[in-house]
Amino acid sequence: SSDLSRVFRLCCMLLARDPCRKMKAILCSVLLAPRFAAAACPACTARDHVLLQHGRGALARRAGEMDDAVQASATTSPWPVSSEGPETIFFDAVVRDFTADHPDFQSFDGHSEGMVEPQLGADKKPVFKGGLQLSNEENFNQWFRDVPGVNKRLDFQLDFNRTETGTYVHEDSRFFPIDGRGWKDSAIALDNQQHNFYFTMELHTTFVYQGGEQFTFRGDDDVWVFMNGNLVIDLGGVHDPMARTFDIDSLNVTEGSAVNLDFFFAERRCCGSEFRMETSITPVKGTCTIWGDPHIDVFDNGLFGRDKLEPLGIYTSGDYWLVKSEVVQIQARYGTTMFTPSGQSALLKLAVSGPF
Repeated sequence: SSDLSRVFRLCCMLLARDPCRKMKAILCSVLLAPRFAAAACPACTARDHVLLQHGRGALARRAGEMDDAVQASATTSPWPVSSEGPETIFFDAVVRDFTADHPDFQSFDGHSEGMVEPQLGADKKPVFKGGLQLSNEENFNQWFRDVPGVNKRLDFQLDFNRTETGTYVHEDSRFFPIDGRGWKDSAIALDNQQHNFYFTMELHTTFVYQGGEQFTFRGDDDVWVFMNGNLVIDLGGVHDPMARTFDIDSLNVTEGSAVNLDFFFAERRCCGSEFRMETSITPVKGTCTIWGDPHIDVFDNGLFGRDKLEPLGIYTSGDYWLVKSEVVQIQARYGTTMFTPSGQSALLKLAVSGPF
């Protein structure tokens, strides 16, 4: 069609104007090839094409906002989008290891709400408010910041597996992600094994609200969950495993809006450590996207009379299918690097396979 021809010409322009975008142009042409083949061969079997990630341009084309022509094109597309997400998704987290000598660790007991302010700080850290299970503001401010001699920072990838109901869950009744690392201290846990206690963990991501999502946590000890900078789950204190569920609909945001998620956790006392996080937040499925570093943008953004939208950063690291068909499979691994700003992710590895 004329629209496809214009998109193909755009891919060629990317390569001609900027040789550094060669990979984008290659991916673009690979993405287009099955569609042109399907158009030339109506009897051919529809390819299984799945693209998993966020993109404002892709969201702008959701059914409620598409004009009749684009709607008809999407309905008759030879690329059916799978209703299933990936089997595993990942979140980049930061773990900071402490010792029992820190005043806030191995010292308190009990659950208290209101130990942090209801709004996240400007540096995306919880703001100290005080409480029975905290020593003072100076010590608390060390929990989620790198302080030489006080804590040791360790990068950690938290994996979530897809359940039969379509949610994603990370569940570990013995949550000790840094055994043998950090300060390498240990204590006897409930399983009669040596484990590394006394650590904090934080993760930050952005997801696209689609309606009906939930976020559930069960575990010990302190947990604070912020969405769009507001505290939505408060399980502060040193306590036995506790659970709380937040309905994201209560944020009163528009469907298709980006929502910031900031999660903070502390394991402060021996001898148990339970961690279970489950969510119905899922990656957004789109059609055709140019994947760049450190952002992504759909290649028809601003074309066909539509407004140009700013690209959306890749906030979630992990492994994603770029193309999955009978002809070719392209998978990419994204993660943070020292060059990507604000914790965004960039392309780390690219794998291509197929019958060839």
